[in-house]
Amino acid sequence: MLSSLLLAALVPYETLCNKHALSALYRTVELSPQGIRGCSNYGALETSIDLGILEPCYVDATTFIAVVKSLPPKQEVALRVEQGSLSWKCVAGEEKKGGKKATSGASGKLATLALEHEVPSVPARRRSNKSWTPTEAFKKALELGSLSCDQKSLSTIGMDGVVLDNRDGFEVYSSDNVTISQALVWGESLAQAPESITFSPESIKLLRVVIGDQKGLIEFDKNGLYYSNSVHRLLIKRTAPLEHDYAKVATNFSSEEVCVPIAPERIKAFVQRATAMSEAKRGTTVSIGAKNGRLVISFKEGTATSDEYYLIDEELEVPDLSPIALDASKLARAMQHIDTAVLDHMEDGVLKLRGEKPEFRYIISSKR
Repeated sequence: MLSSLLLAALVPYETLCNKHALSALYRTVELSPQGIRGCSNYGALETSIDLGILEPCYVDATTFIAVVKSLPPKQEVALRVEQGSLSWKCVAGEEKKGGKKATSGASGKLATLALEHEVPSVPARRRSNKSWTPTEAFKKALELGSLSCDQKSLSTIGMDGVVLDNRDGFEVYSSDNVTISQALVWGESLAQAPESITFSPESIKLLRVVIGDQKGLIEFDKNGLYYSNSVHRLLIKRTAPLEHDYAKVATNFSSEEVCVPIAPERIKAFVQRATAMSEAKRGTTVSIGAKNGRLVISFKEGTATSDEYYLIDEELEVPDLSPIALDASKLARAMQHIDTAVLDHMEDGVLKLRGEKPEFRYIISSKR
């Protein structure tokens, strides 16, 4: 077995297993002759790979992944379960030194663990009329639609979740009550999906990693989502619905009549500059407005100031708009995915940003 293949199989477990978890079960992977298993409080994953061992064992996931990462790439690695340990040996080939051949390699042992509970299995399912194949648009929508859900504190106020909304088309959205991220997968509802289902941000990240470039199948059930491809089988649990319907909130800002093409890389660079100049690195504020045919972005804190402007096409006839103050970090996280600023709602203290492929909307409210 090549060390690079073993590492590729372990990549999703970096996301799944939590080294800070109180339960040893959530910090551990099971290695067996059939492959790898792991779980967390939000799901379970099983990976088919011939590890070349004769009996199962449990090891700390973070430690084992670090070991495999450190091994010479694309070289044969052999694993063996011994009494209370997992040994490995990786032969890196033959190297000529001083005219003589010398074999280099790596080897070692890792302590195995004893668990009170077994790592749950993820049984294979047959394809059914409930199964569907995730597309590139779906994978991208998972990334974009979850942009607004990046704070652990959101769980205490009922917003720690990513919603797959199938009521009017199929889209992915999230919110932190200051921004709303919406990414459209299809304009029509998906027959195999429920009307609405919510997942934790961690499980959506894991799903994206497991899907990768592989072709596979997804199936929803009452408990959550099942995904399988030629290597992985994944179950993720649904979570409680968000306390507010942010897709409905977003309809209050549906107008898109005053649209200005922007250079997102310049705005991102400005935010980086402002953050570097700010004393409050995490609470940096920038302002965006329109004046004299220009889109103006500004930063001011004490005696530190910076301004940058971008000319607006005269044919767009954009009126002067008073600047609104925005959280710089929340503005920056959407920049690489958008190309247009929608100014219709600036007077209400809201900036809307737009991107395509897939259709993406990012709504950000001012720091009032």
